[in-house]
Amino acid sequence: FKELAAVSNLIGQGNLGSGLKSHLFGMLNVGWTEKEIVEVILFLTCYVGFPRAIDALRVAQEVFESQRKK
Repeated sequence: FKELAAVSNLIGQGNLGSGLKSHLFGMLNVGWTEKEIVEVILFLTCYVGFPRAIDALRVAQEVFESQRKK
């Protein structure tokens, strides 16, 4: 759950760069599914705001696509 805390914190702070990407990769590597990660971001919407959540979903989509190519 360490990755969950890190991702939630980064999204909350609006830090949607390489740090978020690396922690999203980490979540995938320890067994989180894409659906679970999307659900976490959707849950955070009411706390971080809709625009920030949408931006986080875009970053997650980039990570998912990159992971699928491997």
